[in-house]
Amino acid sequence: MEARLAEIERELEESRRKIAILSVEIIDSRRIGNALIDLTEQRFDLIYRRLLNSAGGMNPSQVFAIEREAEIDDRLASLLAGGLKAPIQPKQLDIARIISAQLHPGVISGPLTLYGFRLNRSRAREEGDGILVLGSEQGGSGLAIYGPYKRLAPGHYKVSFSLTRVKRSRTRLLPLAVGEIGLDVYAVRTDTVLATKILPARKLGSSIAISLDFEWHADWAEEEIEFRVHQRSSAFFKVTAVSLDIEAEPR
Repeated sequence: MEARLAEIERELEESRRKIAILSVEIIDSRRIGNALIDLTEQRFDLIYRRLLNSAGGMNPSQVFAIEREAEIDDRLASLLAGGLKAPIQPKQLDIARIISAQLHPGVISGPLTLYGFRLNRSRAREEGDGILVLGSEQGGSGLAIYGPYKRLAPGHYKVSFSLTRVKRSRTRLLPLAVGEIGLDVYAVRTDTVLATKILPARKLGSSIAISLDFEWHADWAEEEIEFRVHQRSSAFFKVTAVSLDIEAEPR
């Protein structure tokens, strides 16, 4: 009897999880549907005005070109890349991931700010393939990177931060970095830290990946997630990528 009750409880929990996932998908579908309706209406209005003003008695195909979806994405990527301090190839940008309000498992590589991450400009700046975090003597200590403020389906996850040490001088020996770097996962609306890890600056090698495990609850369908980097050290380093993997539930 106890075994049967335990099985029923597991089935109920799995049902709640699936319901939460469906709730997130319904919210996204409604948002996307409304956006598509607005976009369609704008396109029809634009086409109508062009036909009235320009077509005259001509064949519409001779008046304006019809763009394919890939061409529109390429043009948008070029515009986004054009606003970056360091040049980047537009083909490297994942437009679907940039405009989505939902965070999906996978690797997010630089430029991270296009994908929702934000910077404390006194402690970090974007540089090409990543975000440069300044040593504390240059910008004080505290929060340097945060975001991306997106929704996440329930489940057990692992997030990994790819860090690269940056040397400030090639002509002299640098002092050993002091202090620590803090990484955490934060649920914004409930003000909850889900996972945290501290890395002593002296252990920051030329390249390192730091991982944190956390659980995103089924009742957080409306919640937004934030990955944060806290700079409390003298080390200069780059965050070049953030990767998210969904894990099997612990037995």
